Amino acid sequence: MERTTGETESEDYQHIVVALDGSKLAEGVLPYVRSLARRFDSKITLVQVISVLGMPVPDRWQHDLTPVIEALHEEAIEYLNGVATRLREAGLTVDFEAPEGEPATVIVRRTHDLGANLIALTSIGRTGISRVIFGSVADKVLKTAQTPILLVRADEQTS
Repeated sequence: MERTTGETESEDYQHIVVALDGSKLAEGVLPYVRSLARRFDSKITLVQVISVLGMPVPDRWQHDLTPVIEALHEEAIEYLNGVATRLREAGLTVDFEAPEGEPATVIVRRTHDLGANLIALTSIGRTGISRVIFGSVADKVLKTAQTPILLVRADEQTS
């Protein structure tokens, strides 16, 4: 990272946005985030984006996804609260949120809105047709974010 006059190392990662999806695989980035946050006295914001795109939705909810979104939001908040508690017990400053939308777009937008200076996330090692079908949130974030990114590769076979 190039420094301008007057910049100090402690300014580098004052606020880290950590993108999670509720899986243990995505949590693979947390040891790195803990280390950076301790080193730079960073604030951490955990973000789990609520998205129903590509999800199977019961017929009775096709016209009103409110119950699905509310259930996903409730589940995400419970999950994020648990992760935040573990990080706080390690002495870190942590907030969390579960906004709704397209994951990559929301992650990049929230990072900008929060004034964060690092995005941390895990890339799932999908290849071939699986990657084409599911796309890659990490790829989209890499292509659109103006903020530095810490990307930790996680192999689905190791989870």
